[in-house]
Amino acid sequence: MAVFTAFNILANSKFPLNEALGRTMDWVVTGKFILKSLAVIVLAIVLLLGVLIYIVGNGIPFVEGDTKIETGNGFHFTIGMNKSEVFEAIKNKYNQDDYYLRVLWEKSSDVSPSLMDYTNNGRQYMANSPYYEWRVLINETPELLPPLMHTSRWDIDMPAEWVNSIYLEFEQDKLVEIRKSKWVFERP
Repeated sequence: MAVFTAFNILANSKFPLNEALGRTMDWVVTGKFILKSLAVIVLAIVLLLGVLIYIVGNGIPFVEGDTKIETGNGFHFTIGMNKSEVFEAIKNKYNQDDYYLRVLWEKSSDVSPSLMDYTNNGRQYMANSPYYEWRVLINETPELLPPLMHTSRWDIDMPAEWVNSIYLEFEQDKLVEIRKSKWVFERP
């Protein structure tokens, strides 16, 4: 503090050195300002990169994510409903343009031969998959068809610019899990 006070006295005096010291102080102040500015910029870049890495790995907070329901109800379904009741709920609440019902089953499963007429593996990414797929518009599905009766997971794919699906898991023809996924892009 004494040095600073002495410098102020010297700076406010009428010495010939005053002008030189003033310019030196301007450079010191300017240099500190530039260093502080660079530090803030670097910190902002590091924080931004951290946030981007988090978003790529975990999704956009409050926009993306999974909702898993194992008791109670959600999205117009109730845990414990049988497949007929779930199908009726789908027809009543999700019977809209571009809403798809999708099921997968293993190519090596016991039900595979009986469901061969329903496969639509023409989609390129399914060619090397260990699963067969049946995917149909909900409004074109009049009744509970064999792929729905013989599989344990149904997916409702809703139109969006991102992944927007409801997954329904069954055990012994009873609904045991409802999961809603909403993601901006598919993650591995």
